[in-house]
Amino acid sequence: MKLQYLLSSLKGDAGLLFEHTTLTADNYDVTWTALLKRYDNPRTLVREYYRKIHHLPTVSRERVDELAQLVDEFTRHVNGLKKLDEPVEYWDTPLANLLLMKLDTATILAWENHSAQHTKDKYKEL
Repeated sequence: MKLQYLLSSLKGDAGLLFEHTTLTADNYDVTWTALLKRYDNPRTLVREYYRKIHHLPTVSRERVDELAQLVDEFTRHVNGLKKLDEPVEYWDTPLANLLLMKLDTATILAWENHSAQHTKDKYKEL
């Protein structure tokens, strides 16, 4: 049952690699070890999270649902970096600027009005 659950959770390339795995108890450990060997690479994962942040879609107009989705995805990737021991708590300037580049003009203007008295952008405040 554990192997069946694991295999049903795999998507994309990972799913294809193991699509013909026989459902036996012995194959669980073999499959799990193979997955860790291939995908549990912190260096690669950090790069992937950072790449995903860069490729998030820009909010084209002032819409709450698009903005919420952007913030949720951005936060998810930043939290992934944090779990990999990246020092994101010191990345206010890069993270704030990456997020600002994804925002619509009205939201950027609102942020500028709100933060005009600050000398630096604070990611968490943004």
